[in-house]
Amino acid sequence: MRDVAHLLRFGARGPQSYERLYVDPQDVQLSYCKHLPDVPSFSRRHSGAIVGGDWDRATRDIEASPKMRACRLHFEEGQSWEDTGIFDYMMARIENGKPFDSCHNLDDVHERYRQIDALYESIRRAGVIRSRAHHVLGVPREGDGIFIHFGRDGHPIFGMIGNHRMAIARILKLPRIPVQLGVLHKEAFEAGHLTELRQGSAFPERAIST
Repeated sequence: MRDVAHLLRFGARGPQSYERLYVDPQDVQLSYCKHLPDVPSFSRRHSGAIVGGDWDRATRDIEASPKMRACRLHFEEGQSWEDTGIFDYMMARIENGKPFDSCHNLDDVHERYRQIDALYESIRRAGVIRSRAHHVLGVPREGDGIFIHFGRDGHPIFGMIGNHRMAIARILKLPRIPVQLGVLHKEAFEAGHLTELRQGSAFPERAIST
């Protein structure tokens, strides 16, 4: 319904849900503090929404993320996952059987990070994060993509979904990565930043898409 409303109101220049864009991961310096009091907790269902206000000021350094720090320590400094502290962090988030990141117990956490090691090697060998977008109504939809909001001046803000892929992209210094459009600040849209982002996303897909 949001897509229909945007098409009727803005035409093709309106944002679309799950829309794929490309960004330089090194340009993403901030992450969104969605768990702070009185801050909107944007999730994938908000993809493509135009929202005004000061939500884009609720940010912190992207490298402050526990998962980001753990990936740096593991992949750059060679520490075991256990020594990075990420297992303790994960277990602290798994309370009373409630899963976190699809993990229910320590065995699940170990398996999760074995998969992260395999993901790192796959991306390192390929030199890219491959797009898995599907085209719907002419729009490439990156349904499971790294989630990126765009603040009032068009700067990217990591939406805290896709932490490990974002960390790996930054560690490997990948030049461009496919991302899923999160929330777009009203001022950014009115200033035409989405049009600029789409133009900057004109990337040779044959080299990076599945």
